Amino acid sequence: MPNHSLPPDGPAVLDAWSHSPDVVVRVLLVEDNRELADLQVMLLEQRGHEVRAALDGGAALALVEDYVPDIVLLDLGLPDMDGFEVLAKLRALEHLDGVRFVALSGSPAEELGRSWRDAGFDLYVLKPIDIDELESIILP
Repeated sequence: MPNHSLPPDGPAVLDAWSHSPDVVVRVLLVEDNRELADLQVMLLEQRGHEVRAALDGGAALALVEDYVPDIVLLDLGLPDMDGFEVLAKLRALEHLDGVRFVALSGSPAEELGRSWRDAGFDLYVLKPIDIDELESIILP
């Protein structure tokens, strides 16, 4: 049974190399594109990280009731609420103090219409992102 929380369709099996990190990072990925989420979860798990995934903001909020990640990778364009709203709700939860939040978007930061820094994100990443860049971001 996979240790991520995507609904049952499950990730496709890909031939990829495994990597055992010196540090296991607890990651919450919030991404509405199922294929992209499946791929990122699989690649991060192959590198030894503990990953949970949500396809929308509501699912992310439900997941953090009993899962405290080290880092949240948060897509800004979600179907139920935008990533800024999800961030505000997550930042309001005391048990998530110290968690790092990374904004993910397919649009350049200057086109967002509001500042990701002012909203409370620690970092902004333009998609698509490759696994080496992703891992360098999540490692403390």
